[in-house]
Amino acid sequence: MRISPASVFISYVPEDDASVRALEKQLAPLRNAGKITTWSKRAICAGDDMRAMIREHLAAADVILLLISADYLATEAAGQEMAAALRRREAEGAAVVPVLVRPCLVEETPLGRLSALPDSGEPIERWANKDDAWLSVAQALRDLVAERLQGRRGARPPPLPRAPHFLGRDAIAGEVTAAIVAEPPQPIMLFGGPGIGKTTLSLAVLHRPEVVKRFGARRLFARLDSATSGAAALGVLAGAAGLLPGADLRAALRTWLAEAPALVVLDNIETPHDADREGTEALIGMLAEVPDVAVLASRRGTLRPAGAAWKSLQLKPLSPPLDVELFCTLAPEHAAQRAMVAMLVAPLGGVPLAIALLAHAAQGNDLANLRAEQRTRRTAALAQGGRDKHASWAACVDVSFRSSRMTGDAARLARVLARLPEGAAAEDLPQLLSGAASASAPSAARVLVHVGLAYFENGRLRMLPPLRDHVAAAHPAEATDHEGAAEHYRVLAQALGPKAGGSGGREAIERLTPEWANMEEMLRERLLMEAPTLWIDAAAALRDFVRFSGRGTASVVEAALIAAERIKDTHRLATCACALGDIALARSDHDEARARFEAALPLYRHVRDMLGEARCILNLGDIALARSDHREARACLETALPLYRQVGNVLGEAHCILSLGDIAFARSDHEEARFRYETARPLYRQVGDLLGEANCIQNLAHIALARSDPGEARARYETALPLYQQVGSVLGEANCIRRLGDIALFQLEHDEARARYEAALPLYRQVGSVLGEANCIKSLGDTARAEGRNEDARARYQGALTLYGRIPAPYSMGMTHRWLARIASADVDRCRHVEAARQLWTAIDRPDLAAELELEFGVS
Repeated sequence: MRISPASVFISYVPEDDASVRALEKQLAPLRNAGKITTWSKRAICAGDDMRAMIREHLAAADVILLLISADYLATEAAGQEMAAALRRREAEGAAVVPVLVRPCLVEETPLGRLSALPDSGEPIERWANKDDAWLSVAQALRDLVAERLQGRRGARPPPLPRAPHFLGRDAIAGEVTAAIVAEPPQPIMLFGGPGIGKTTLSLAVLHRPEVVKRFGARRLFARLDSATSGAAALGVLAGAAGLLPGADLRAALRTWLAEAPALVVLDNIETPHDADREGTEALIGMLAEVPDVAVLASRRGTLRPAGAAWKSLQLKPLSPPLDVELFCTLAPEHAAQRAMVAMLVAPLGGVPLAIALLAHAAQGNDLANLRAEQRTRRTAALAQGGRDKHASWAACVDVSFRSSRMTGDAARLARVLARLPEGAAAEDLPQLLSGAASASAPSAARVLVHVGLAYFENGRLRMLPPLRDHVAAAHPAEATDHEGAAEHYRVLAQALGPKAGGSGGREAIERLTPEWANMEEMLRERLLMEAPTLWIDAAAALRDFVRFSGRGTASVVEAALIAAERIKDTHRLATCACALGDIALARSDHDEARARFEAALPLYRHVRDMLGEARCILNLGDIALARSDHREARACLETALPLYRQVGNVLGEAHCILSLGDIAFARSDHEEARFRYETARPLYRQVGDLLGEANCIQNLAHIALARSDPGEARARYETALPLYQQVGSVLGEANCIRRLGDIALFQLEHDEARARYEAALPLYRQVGSVLGEANCIKSLGDTARAEGRNEDARARYQGALTLYGRIPAPYSMGMTHRWLARIASADVDRCRHVEAARQLWTAIDRPDLAAELELEFGVS
């Protein structure tokens, strides 16, 4: 019996008439052999009902070819033909084949999910030889029709999706490839959150040369994101193998798989597994039983389906500069603006889909304009249009929210977690859900991990940045949960912030450090409330944490100050100003510190807070001392001391006495300094202030070192060091380490000295102590000079001078010029440095030091 030819319908627009003619020429041998009939609008004669004829031939076609170009996608009539063709494909199994004629955004249409011709993916217009291009289309069509004419049970398997842009994961791709091509192959499960690149990695492996060599055409890619059962997943996989539906589909697939080695990729297996666990795991078990069948599956979250002995691999975000490379690969017109690109991709947390979508938004766009949109609309720019999860970040994330595994409590936890830049400590999770849901927080966290919305890292439940942005905007937290979370971080700040620098300070700092961004987020929002007093107090309570640890910024305290001004709360305004002064002083920003204390002082006097007044005056004295203005420093301290005694504040009294000792030491009056330190130390002990005691011990060590007693100095520094570490004072710790370096330098142990200075330097930078950093760099210069490396020493001294000048610190600047004079190679340079030192020391009333210059260098 003769088999009727396959009918081929060609859909096109007039602009591509030449392409239809070229195609029909290549198809002529198939028509002449009786294998196909073709029909297109070119067959319509004058007077025919064009619409009726199109409907008739399209409805009867076995194969529908859509000649795709920008004109085709822009034409309404062609769009209707495309929609009708897709309906026939879904309802009747008609073969719908896009043919890429000219470049266009076909991937933005429903056709983007179909495999197109030519197989290379290059539009025919870009081929050097158009005849070769149309021949490849005709050959593919011949193969498709041949299977029908030969009466085979199966259809031609659909072409594999093209290899994607792939960057930065060569190691894990190699690991997956090795497992797949091994004998026997090992099943691989790729885990990861939304948009992390599981599909991209799977496709990249699918097209690797060693995989192609091993499996050839027996590589199946089954996209399961619409398969809602194990049976549906089986149907998708059978379709990928070219098997037609039937009662014995499972047996037919097993037989097909057993014929030769095969690779099966199960993309998005969470969809059928979450809906039909038993059926999906039965399918996996069947695949695992067939020899020489490699299985590569991917799913959101971390829930591993049973049925195979999986090797599990977790995909991590792309790290810089790979995120920039991916963006520039997809939007090459912006490759020269890498600094701006780095700023754009930084908030995306290395999530490949988010980067790809932003790169799409950058095409033909100005990056500054895109940056402005990104700042104001967050993830709104991450959409190409439509609701496809590969074209819209919102659609991608909401797939997880719609998961059958998602619970109400898990959704509530996700909404709160989206407001926490640093995630949440596992022990804090119950505090983030209000009411009875608090007890279910651990199980809610487990669900979020399973559906891929969150992940655990070092004991913290985290959410990737673009995920947080979308969830916060599209799924806001319930008011009670939000308020409960904010209250948790307020209490944490207020309870632990003041402990920094005191007993238990180290533990408090370790607890608060990972929570800083969360506290800042919550406090900033609440400081805008009508009644922000509790939140002002909490922000001000973080002062000691910021200044002693070097972590965080003063911005939340500045926001609290603005809130205090808004509600006209004078006392809290003074407290915030003083707190900002303390932070600035710890970071050697003396001008800022002075301005803050001078602003706070009259406010404290206005509200009759004598303790606050004394504290401001003491701090102004410390600023004057740091600038070597000893007369001003002494006047401030002698004013503050009786105020502290009047209010009975022993701690403040001890601070004043200690600073008076510092003045004496700076003026080389070591006996007076020792007396002051030994007077202050028992006062600190009386109130249990370990930081003050450590300062006294360290300063006594300074005296011992100045008197050339390195043994006593070392013992005292080594006593003070653990006290500083105990209270979390990074600055005190750095000072002790640097001074131990000074002792090593004094004893000509240059390697140890250098190691100490290099250990102290990052600590100074951590807390923002410009003075400490400058001192450290100068000491490295001293080490180089002692080793005869004068050029290195000169560079170090110049670097230290720049930093001293920022404070300014005239005493230290003068000393540095003195050392530069000693190693100067030319008389003119030596004289210049000597004169600079003389002027600096004269300005701070140190004629004794100026006289030493005359004795050493013989000039006046």
